[in-house]
Amino acid sequence: MNVAPFVLNALDHLDQGISVIDGDLRMIMWNRHMVDLLGFPASLMRAGVPLETLIRFNAERGEYGPGNPERLVRERMDLARQFRAHCFERTRPDGTIIEVKGHPLADGGFVTVYSDVTRRREDERALQQNAVELERRVQERTASLNDLNRNLREEIDAHRKTTQALRESGQWMRTITDSIPVLIAYLDPALECRFANQRAVEWFGDAASESAGRDAAISRRQAFVDQIKPLAQHALSGHAASTEVSFSDRRGNSRIAAVDLVPHRAPDDASRVQGLFLLAQDITDIKSTQEALLESSKLNAVGQLTGALAHDFGNMLAIVKGNLSFIQQLAGDVDDDLAESLVSCLRTVDRGADLTRRLLAFARRQSLKPQPIDVGGMLEDLRALTRHPLGEEIRLNVRVASDIARLRADPSGLENTLLNLVFNARDAMSNGGAIRIDASNCRVDGPARGRPPLVPGAYVRLRVSDNGDGIDAGDLPHVMEPFFTTKRPGAGTGLGLSTVYGFVKQSQGDIRIESRRGRGTRVDIYLPAANDDTVTTAVP
Repeated sequence: MNVAPFVLNALDHLDQGISVIDGDLRMIMWNRHMVDLLGFPASLMRAGVPLETLIRFNAERGEYGPGNPERLVRERMDLARQFRAHCFERTRPDGTIIEVKGHPLADGGFVTVYSDVTRRREDERALQQNAVELERRVQERTASLNDLNRNLREEIDAHRKTTQALRESGQWMRTITDSIPVLIAYLDPALECRFANQRAVEWFGDAASESAGRDAAISRRQAFVDQIKPLAQHALSGHAASTEVSFSDRRGNSRIAAVDLVPHRAPDDASRVQGLFLLAQDITDIKSTQEALLESSKLNAVGQLTGALAHDFGNMLAIVKGNLSFIQQLAGDVDDDLAESLVSCLRTVDRGADLTRRLLAFARRQSLKPQPIDVGGMLEDLRALTRHPLGEEIRLNVRVASDIARLRADPSGLENTLLNLVFNARDAMSNGGAIRIDASNCRVDGPARGRPPLVPGAYVRLRVSDNGDGIDAGDLPHVMEPFFTTKRPGAGTGLGLSTVYGFVKQSQGDIRIESRRGRGTRVDIYLPAANDDTVTTAVP
């Protein structure tokens, strides 16, 4: 089936500009969005217009910045005549940032894709400033992608009316579809794939090759099709359908795709569906960002609430303790029962004060004194400190990388954090077992996972793992919330992990927890290294 006419007609509905230049550097094809994006007047855009004419127009109106227009035109024409693949970004005078990707064609000329990436760059800068604003922009981007898919579905339905008007070669169409960041495929009524663009190879692997990975690629594609099969059967009855599916890519990573299925009706009989157009967009990162923002917002809100309550509660406890101490001085040794009651009350107030300190720690309002810490020595002291509390049934193993850097944190806070994790692991191993602490270096060179993401730099990772009971999947998202505990009633306050969370975040670090029921728990803590130059391993 010739899909070239369908794809060409779809170009005017993309949110990306497309242009095709022949071997003589003349414009032979473009879409409406390219003209709007670059701001060319309609009178200038005609078939066969020389590329030099368009470049000169841009130079004279200041699109390339200050400089002699003739020199600017000459430099760009010299580059164009080389017919090399290129990718760069250009900022227009109005502030619009355009990403330009050029792909040479085998028979001369090249196809260029223009994308407005202004919002993407603004979103990246705004991510660290305002998580709530980022969530709104992600939602806007998701709505934009949904609009794109809707436009593509409408345009596919209109393709049958415009097939005679499309005259470009299949090779051009393949280059164009491979440049679009969406998986495009055509399925026949038996759900056999008759066409797929380069995105399918990037997702699943090359099913057409003779290599050893061919069978794995076919298996991954088939698993993807099997998931959408019930919906595809519905679409074959003549109804467009949309869904989200999970799939495993060629690297074994679990991904999520938004899939749209649009019926392809026979030109001579609109009631007969002769195939399906499949459009799939990888939305894994969008989903992950949304979940991260929701969890971060929730924990921040809880932290603000507990911080305010703890501050007021601490003030009241200070008043109560002061009055009790005054009464204790007045009572002296006159009444043993009264003295004993006062001592009991003061102990209760001290426990309340300790609870207040834990709440303030979770709310990140405790006073910390960070300093360089020798990780190896600190962990050896921790091993000695926990020898008796852990008992004979539980082993604590410590492994420190030979090149471990010194980390920067509050020593007392770090010790309490590790004690919390070790004792939590102990409580999860009723029949004994092993607790292991690993210390290693790592580096962040770009945006890394986290809530919020870790800033670039050197870190020390402290991993505390056990082979205990583990945590149920439904409980795992809540374990760092204040007063949430998986222990039996009366066995825990639910402030241990929330205190750990508050300390790590206030120390400019990150914490990640993985656990499976019956398989144990692993907690990774990332804290800044004191010396940035010694760490080279990247954070996963």
